[in-house]
Amino acid sequence: MMGLHGADPGDRPPHRTHLERPVSPADGPFAFGKADIVNAFQLATDNMGRALPVAPPCSVGLAVFLTAGTPRLITVPANARLVLFNATQAFWARFGLAVTLPTVDILDGTAPELNPAGRRLDGISQIGLVAATDSIVNLLFYR
Repeated sequence: MMGLHGADPGDRPPHRTHLERPVSPADGPFAFGKADIVNAFQLATDNMGRALPVAPPCSVGLAVFLTAGTPRLITVPANARLVLFNATQAFWARFGLAVTLPTVDILDGTAPELNPAGRRLDGISQIGLVAATDSIVNLLFYR
């Protein structure tokens, strides 16, 4: 079947990510320090070139086990510019700083963020996480 501009849509080359090389199991689970393995966050497009609300698979995903009340500091992979979050329970995050579990009012503007969905990481090298109950937080990094 011919597309709008005379080309068969099935003749298009497959979508490629901006990886310089594929990630291999030999790279290990924390190989994300290598600059070439963080996928770009590009939305897929339909036949008309419109963006679809579907993110590509990420190449650097972390599953962080949080013990109730115990803060964790996670290193942001090199070249990561965006992180998406999912979690099994509510969690608090601070970007660029360690975090403590809020147990009293924090009215000076320094409160951590509850359950962020995703954030840009420009200039951020660490993410502080903490939860009131045992939780698993999934972090998906993109560039």
